[in-house]
Amino acid sequence: MIFVLHGNDIDASYERLSKILLGYLNFQKIRLTQKESSDAFYLAVFSKDLTGVSKIVICENYLSDKRVDHKILKVIPKEAEVIFWEDQQIDSDLIKKLPQYTRVELFKPKAKIFWFLDSISNQSRFTLEKFWGLNFSSEDKVIWQLTNRMLLLMLAKKGADLQTASKIIGKSLNDWQWQKILNQSKQFTFETLYAIYNAILKLDYMIKSGSTNLNENTLVSLLLLKYLGK
Repeated sequence: MIFVLHGNDIDASYERLSKILLGYLNFQKIRLTQKESSDAFYLAVFSKDLTGVSKIVICENYLSDKRVDHKILKVIPKEAEVIFWEDQQIDSDLIKKLPQYTRVELFKPKAKIFWFLDSISNQSRFTLEKFWGLNFSSEDKVIWQLTNRMLLLMLAKKGADLQTASKIIGKSLNDWQWQKILNQSKQFTFETLYAIYNAILKLDYMIKSGSTNLNENTLVSLLLLKYLGK
């Protein structure tokens, strides 16, 4: 199996890398960085271990630095376990040259709305500081995004799995994304999440019906103050 984890969101890609490696606890981990020669890659990937120990090879920026010829990529054995961990987005032409049994995952920098959503906790002061510091506009669709996040947190709290949550929201979630939701949901009771969810729906109606003179950001701030802890 070949994994390609690429993109500028290093924190997210590292989190994904760590989770993948949990599935290879009994494997020898061979890390290849800029310090190693290109020959080290060929030796690590194509050589047979005489002791019979299984191995997984982690290559840091070997694709973006063009340290491996694309012709070699095509002949990496299907049974080899290789991870290409790249700190930038790989060109689509190179992606097309990878074997069909390659799993490619792109980690783009988070839009500012997700910095806020991920900051939501049972401490309103911290969450509000993040909210006001990001200067949201109507284009950020804060109400819609907040509604969607509360729905995911409620699903997590009720024990839904990744596949079920993805079907309900109509969008595929990665393992690492769902794990973040699971961890975040532990800070709240289901009752609190449900109350926030209902309150957001009411705010949305008030804004769309013109029954309030307050702007969206002010309404969201008041909601967070009411339902989150101090």
